[in-house]
Amino acid sequence: MPKNPPEKSVAVIGGGIIGSSIARELALEGHEVAVLEKESTLGFHQSGRNSGVLHSGTVQAYLSDEMASLKVQMCIEGNDKAKKFCKDHGVAVQECGTLYIARKGEGEKLEEMLASGNWQGIGGLRILSNSELAKAEPRIGNGLDETALLAPSGAIVDSIGFLKAVARDAESLGVKYVFDFPVTQVQRVDDKILSLHSGIGHELFVSHVVNAAGLYADKIAHQMDLDLEYTIIPFRGEYREVDGLEIKSMIYHIPDKRFPFLGVHLTPTIDGIVIAGPTSALAFGRESYDGEFNKEETREMLSTRNFWHMALSPKTIALYLRNRKISKSEKAFLGEVQEIAPSVTMQDLSSHPAGIRAQVVDRKGKMHNAFIVDFQKDSTHVLNAVSPGMTCALPFAEYVVRGIKFYEREGRAPTKNELMEKMYSPVRPAPSPEP
Repeated sequence: MPKNPPEKSVAVIGGGIIGSSIARELALEGHEVAVLEKESTLGFHQSGRNSGVLHSGTVQAYLSDEMASLKVQMCIEGNDKAKKFCKDHGVAVQECGTLYIARKGEGEKLEEMLASGNWQGIGGLRILSNSELAKAEPRIGNGLDETALLAPSGAIVDSIGFLKAVARDAESLGVKYVFDFPVTQVQRVDDKILSLHSGIGHELFVSHVVNAAGLYADKIAHQMDLDLEYTIIPFRGEYREVDGLEIKSMIYHIPDKRFPFLGVHLTPTIDGIVIAGPTSALAFGRESYDGEFNKEETREMLSTRNFWHMALSPKTIALYLRNRKISKSEKAFLGEVQEIAPSVTMQDLSSHPAGIRAQVVDRKGKMHNAFIVDFQKDSTHVLNAVSPGMTCALPFAEYVVRGIKFYEREGRAPTKNELMEKMYSPVRPAPSPEP
């Protein structure tokens, strides 16, 4: 784009499923859009390193927080829209359903999960008896005391295929993808123009920047002196392939409400394999997929109060002790898998690519599970779009673009409620459990 860019010119930093979906939505609204991707191809990071799940919204309703209603409604809508988009664009998707297994003594939690899901309008939820569970998934549990909640709308998808189809659709609308463009600096030229530098001699001028940089979104915002209260802490999620295990559905335990992680679960993939994971251990580098130690990024992480307030909280210590063991010990990882599928042996497990979760932490050490988007006059920053980010990507993009248009029209950032009411009315809070 020229040094005097058009008024509606936008650079989207990051070509993952969130950035590409936002770029597509902006193009639909008549903007001139360039997506700046630091890699030479799409899907190298979070959008391509996941289990390929389209969530039903059930667990998000159960783990409700201050933005849970928005997240759940986006999950429900995003699940439907992603399936339709994939079917329309020839991307492999399979509606296999999700099972949430109750351990002994967790019957009340299962009922709570059912109630919260029904309250939020998730369709088709029902509790299976142990005999129904044994018939549906004979390799799961011990067949004696387990019950499970079935969420039939849960699905699996070719996640990279989904991303590339969204990108192709965006390109058909005029979006330009610029690869090998790592944004190293964002500068305000004047009150209407922003300059983006690549660090290798490239420069781009636009009127608005959308920061969807994933693991580095906080760094882009901090360059513009914004959102200094947030830091991204990377958590590495390890997976294993499980040979010889046949399951029809995705299978989870009921998650621990103390943490924003879902624990080790089993997922049949669109490629016909079963993967177990992920773990959730602190990573010493934002792209340390193979466990590398990035000295500079680790030093930066350890220098923030965000990290230390998080690290020294009792619940984080509990999370660390549990997940470090699972991440470091194959026997401990196997034990997690055997709690769901007892017949799995060590010989059945093999390696699978790891992923890294971009976990936003504030200065008080709180790990945020809600979507966090900062709308400014000349920039928009997607600081937190963790799981189920892929499921929510299409309606989330609409949400972000609505926010940008609101600012253009009203001259101020919208409140969460203003955007929520326009998209989902009425939006109900999750019910409080009965005493």
